[in-house]
Amino acid sequence: MGIQVSQASRVFAQVIEGHQRNLANYRAYINRFGYKTVLAAFLYLEQQRSSSHSRIQSPGKYYNAMVKAWGALGTYDQACQVYTQAYAEGKTLRMPGIPWDIQRLVAQFERWPLEMMIKELRQHPDILQAMPLPSVEKKANEEHLGERKEASWEQGQEREPQTPPQWMGYEESTTLLAQVRSQAAEIEANVGRTCFNIAPTPRAYNVRGTHMEAYVIDVTIEGIPVAFASVNQWKLYYLEQTDLNAYKVFRKLMEEGAEYL
Repeated sequence: MGIQVSQASRVFAQVIEGHQRNLANYRAYINRFGYKTVLAAFLYLEQQRSSSHSRIQSPGKYYNAMVKAWGALGTYDQACQVYTQAYAEGKTLRMPGIPWDIQRLVAQFERWPLEMMIKELRQHPDILQAMPLPSVEKKANEEHLGERKEASWEQGQEREPQTPPQWMGYEESTTLLAQVRSQAAEIEANVGRTCFNIAPTPRAYNVRGTHMEAYVIDVTIEGIPVAFASVNQWKLYYLEQTDLNAYKVFRKLMEEGAEYL
């Protein structure tokens, strides 16, 4: 992604505390825990500050606590998995790990320049609105849908993917597959019907004209086969279904070939 640590540190420090006297701490957070974990903590802080029910007396200390708590769980993906596991175990209060709505925001903004992201959040604060946890009944329905999707996948439904700027390796594709399953279930729960069939594993794909092997995620949407060859391809589809304002911005960035996408 080419994050400039010094620049990102200055932006985080200024927005969170209103000064840069603790700049070294913000630089250390990025170097130690990774940009996505640091961004998640920032977005969580902004979400809490935008809530009328929240009274945060010291944003710097609050942010520091969140970064360290999530960083202690391992990588960003591991911290996300801790939250998913806690929910699967039936926990609903004070759940460890990075919440799903913050994961969604990180996926949406991780490749945006920070100044542009902050401007977007100021202009559209509803983007930060927390998503309620699904009810027990909805969760059970989502689990049922997930089981049915994998059981009903048939070989031969695969399609040629659209060529992305950068192909996915296996590890990135497995992370995307988990994201697709979760967000597809969210869409289905919102519309009240089954829309997706999702292949159980990423598909190895030989990139034409090269000796390169990449991986894609095969999905049928309302019976139409689609192959997602990058995180951004799925993200564009997901935003189109859930957040049209963010979709329009992100689509424009993709069409312009922004270097951070």
